[in-house]
Amino acid sequence: LQNINMAFINKSNITIGCWNVEGLRTRYGSSTLSKLEFNDFKEYLTEDILCLLETHAKQDDRIELKGYNSVSINRAKNSKYGRFSGGIAIMIREELKHRVEIIKSNETEHVWVRLIKANIETQGDIFVCFAYLSPINSVYNSQEDVISKIMADVTRYNQKGKCIVVGDLNGYTNKEPDF
Repeated sequence: LQNINMAFINKSNITIGCWNVEGLRTRYGSSTLSKLEFNDFKEYLTEDILCLLETHAKQDDRIELKGYNSVSINRAKNSKYGRFSGGIAIMIREELKHRVEIIKSNETEHVWVRLIKANIETQGDIFVCFAYLSPINSVYNSQEDVISKIMADVTRYNQKGKCIVVGDLNGYTNKEPDF
């Protein structure tokens, strides 16, 4: 679980967390249960803005957590492997919903969230990109495209405020060797 604790001018804090959960469903005997039903799993979900990556949710699944407004971005089932993969769920505490905007897009590998300047008393808006880049051997592998899109977004949003990119990039952070 990656956490970012951000203190704002008005001394209030907003915590942001991002966690690759490797699927929200788990098998228990002959049943399939949601990890969100387990108290030992939920005890880690305390951030004001929370992103769960690799939810493996079905396209029409809604991932909900009490006390949060949520948005789910789910992929279509992969016919090659016959299962769902990827998936991003963004959870925003109900009391913060007027301070945060999820920026709409058709992307399934990343999503942008805007913390609105007028509502959080910062020098400018804060844009947070939650990203999941598929491993190199995945049929969804398109890191170059996703990274290019994220970088273009960073360039655009950086003119309006500060940008943070967080998530599971599967080690693809540089096009050139970094050693």
